Amino acid sequence: MTTKFIYLPIALSVMALVKPAHADVTIEGLNGLEAVKLFGDMRMRFERTDGDTIDTTSRARLRARFGIKYAATENWSAQMRFRTTSSQHDSTHQTFGITNTTDNDDFGLDRAFMKYTGINNTRVYIGKAAAVYMHSSELLFRDDIALEGVQANWTNNTFSVNAGHIILEENVDNGEGKRDASWQQLQGVYAAQFNDIKFKAGIGGIFVSASDTAYASAESGLDDDQAGNVMTYNADLRMGPFRLAADYYTSEAQSDNTAYTVHARYQINKEFGVRFYILHTEAYALPMNGAFTQTNTPGSYTNIKGTRVQLDYKIADNLNADLRWYSVDNLNKDIATNNEGRDRLQVNLNMKF
Repeated sequence: MTTKFIYLPIALSVMALVKPAHADVTIEGLNGLEAVKLFGDMRMRFERTDGDTIDTTSRARLRARFGIKYAATENWSAQMRFRTTSSQHDSTHQTFGITNTTDNDDFGLDRAFMKYTGINNTRVYIGKAAAVYMHSSELLFRDDIALEGVQANWTNNTFSVNAGHIILEENVDNGEGKRDASWQQLQGVYAAQFNDIKFKAGIGGIFVSASDTAYASAESGLDDDQAGNVMTYNADLRMGPFRLAADYYTSEAQSDNTAYTVHARYQINKEFGVRFYILHTEAYALPMNGAFTQTNTPGSYTNIKGTRVQLDYKIADNLNADLRWYSVDNLNKDIATNNEGRDRLQVNLNMKF
């Protein structure tokens, strides 16, 4: 065990004793609207990875984001957010190292969208926004992803509909002429409450509008066995401090076309909570063959099976920490991925303003 690994929990314990002030920066607009509001967050991360076929490695990383919200009218608003490593959509972190500051060059646009709420029970998002789609884990969409296009949500007391047109490519020429690639997403969600039990279930689909060659070129390195259209099934049950949720996805690929996760959470008290996940992601089960899935597991992010165990600690309303352990292996050993017998221990410290 390295000296860095020994000192890290001590440092986190000291930081947990500090209670930071919470501050929102707001500029009042016309007619009583909060016209401009600044917000942001920062994450410090340490992770240690080892496995049967790799050397043990460790790294310290950071993520920084800040944004601006603007309300033009009661029905029209907009939001922009900027982040580290904006040139990549698979991670927003950069690794510590003062001798190489090239990561700083990638700080740029993360999200930029307009929101319209002038239709009863409806919200419309135009631009680069978070996924408007029910999912209880990061298996389908990780939490830092931004989809580009038009998305909308309509809801009443028990039933809601999520829809969207997502642009993957616009006027890209691969030598055979210019063409576009996109997908359309549609999902129905039912929500109900019985005494202190809350239940939500969703069923939907992501439907690709592109030729195989256009779809493949939208994300380099895809296998010929494309995921294509993907059906989605989600369920979420909450009862007091307990939560049980499951996500299940299946694509029209010819093989290795199923992914699912089942996870349970329990809030021990106001400060501490625990989580446990079962992970199963076949190689061609997700949109873009997993281009938008979680990126925390060691090795590849598809063709994996394994578990995730997590301890959460709330330090203050705007400061929390968590300790995670991932253990994964290859699902199909005939597919060349690097998940065999890998483990990762990860510590995160998150602050918001």
